[in-house]
Amino acid sequence: MISLSALCRMTASASLRSAGGAPSAAFSSAARQATLAGTISLNNIADNPGSSRAFKRVGRGHGSGLGKTSGRGHKGQNARSGNGKTSPWFEGGQSTIIAKTPKTGFNNAAFRKDFVELNLAQLQHFINIGRINPHEPITIKTLYESGVVHGVKDGVKLLADGRDLFYSKVDIQVSKASALAIDCIESRGGKLTTVYHNKLGLRAHIKPQSFLAKSRPLPRQALPTRRADLEYYRDPARRGYLVPTAATDASSEVD
Repeated sequence: MISLSALCRMTASASLRSAGGAPSAAFSSAARQATLAGTISLNNIADNPGSSRAFKRVGRGHGSGLGKTSGRGHKGQNARSGNGKTSPWFEGGQSTIIAKTPKTGFNNAAFRKDFVELNLAQLQHFINIGRINPHEPITIKTLYESGVVHGVKDGVKLLADGRDLFYSKVDIQVSKASALAIDCIESRGGKLTTVYHNKLGLRAHIKPQSFLAKSRPLPRQALPTRRADLEYYRDPARRGYLVPTAATDASSEVD
């Protein structure tokens, strides 16, 4: 049986011997097809010799030469699990340059809010397919149960992307909203209110069954404690839910 490499050499030599590029009579196309059909099949296709290397079987006894420590030697970093692999910033155990470099700049990780963004085009689409009823008040719980938002941590922020496609009259409550989104909702005859929820109150609002299943009372809605939040939800331009309270406080101070 002729091997694949020998067949390739025969083909190349026959092509070189041919005059003017025409195939030789000894190696015609019919003969080439017959030779290929007799030598190449799925059961004899293999890589060229030396192109692959056998897997090294370690830990198979002292006689194998790679028993006990499996060729890693005794102790040391490279003898441990992971084949001595470390992170790119590892410096042999001493304090890394990343740890020694002073950190500067503003970091608001302790007070950062992670709001899920909701576009008006997405809201209108879920209204069109019947997942949200525009004739009932739309809360964060409604948005979560409809599937238009996922992974709500600190609330939902309504944005005005796709406002040209929005035409429904809705009464919606979200954590925050852009000025364009507020104008779009109210221009369609709807109403928008921004409502504050802390993490516990938001969880009780979205998943009250988790509290009722453990016979725990639902926590009351907490008021914002940070000054920035108080100013936001007392701002009439933001349509905050504390605007009536702020107006009442102002009138009582005048009296």
